[in-house]
Amino acid sequence: MVVVADRTGRSHLYRYRLEGNRWIAVGQVPAFEDQFQVGPLLSPKADRLLFAQRDGARSGEIFLVDLSATPDRAWPPACG
Repeated sequence: MVVVADRTGRSHLYRYRLEGNRWIAVGQVPAFEDQFQVGPLLSPKADRLLFAQRDGARSGEIFLVDLSATPDRAWPPACG
């Protein structure tokens, strides 16, 4: 699971893993510390994550982060 939370005065993305009947914190998703992240979309295998964040003067740029060493690169599917 990935959630958006404001823990440091700015919204960031945090990962959790289900173990038994409890959600265990995995940590913050690697992204720009000085920017907030929004709109997380976790891949079906939970190995890739799409989200938006500001990138310099550009606002709402889309980022893709691999959450495992060997992610399924077929996700997200190509457009068009």
